[in-house]
Amino acid sequence: MFLSPPSPHAPFTPFSRFKSKFSNLSAPRTPNFGMNGGMRKHWLLRQTPKILPPSVIESIDDVFRNRWRTLLSVDEMVYEVYVNLKKRKLLENTYIFFTSDNGFHLGQFSLPWDKRQLYEFDVRVPLLVRGPAVEKGVEIKHPVLNIDLAPTFLELANISIPADVDGESFAPYLKKSKEKLSNRTSFIIEHQGESTNEPIPGCPQYMAGEVHTCEIDCICEDSWNNTYTCVRQLSDKENLISCTFKDREDFGEAYNITEDPFQLKNVFPSLNADFSVHLRKLLYKSP
Repeated sequence: MFLSPPSPHAPFTPFSRFKSKFSNLSAPRTPNFGMNGGMRKHWLLRQTPKILPPSVIESIDDVFRNRWRTLLSVDEMVYEVYVNLKKRKLLENTYIFFTSDNGFHLGQFSLPWDKRQLYEFDVRVPLLVRGPAVEKGVEIKHPVLNIDLAPTFLELANISIPADVDGESFAPYLKKSKEKLSNRTSFIIEHQGESTNEPIPGCPQYMAGEVHTCEIDCICEDSWNNTYTCVRQLSDKENLISCTFKDREDFGEAYNITEDPFQLKNVFPSLNADFSVHLRKLLYKSP
């Protein structure tokens, strides 16, 4: 069974009995909240305001609260599934996976709300698993990607995994098997930037075909040159992301996530030539 509720996707409309919940909460004020990255960030982020106007912050907080409110309906759905499985004595023979397709930002780097940037807040997603022999409270350190879900489902169902399938099964971790997974320590993150061919109403500073999703105060969430390819390196020794943009600047961003979890310091300009060659090999190596 596959359940895909739209919440907390826009338009962030909660069920009527949840509309007054979380009234005193605000979006988290992370160290990168409401700040303009300046020349250390790619073109799109350099267009954001240096100080977010109070009206924009108010809208961000409202979106945050309504997203939480819509998730209360998701909570009820998950609970009903759990209860019905238990009533039918199927719970202990059923695997439950809870995940999402993207992260989200709310005010980080002065972007109001969306999901299309290369930063951790947009690319990381939750993944919770419950099922037979799955140990409680265990966190898997091995990198797991969304393309790993399908082969994992197949293995848990004792179905052969086709040789050409993307991803790899992480079922051995769930079953406490001694079978070793691959030594994956890097993977690719990509985004194709979007733009609209129509002028943005009230935003004369942008030309048609330049930006996209400018819903509040002409702060745009995407653009044609927000097209990037990243190598994400994640292991016991490395926790890095290095990205190049398809734009007129040949811009790059790189971050040491361990030392700089909020990605404030772009170290791409300081990468030495040998490391750049290493990244290109990771990016273009054959499977």
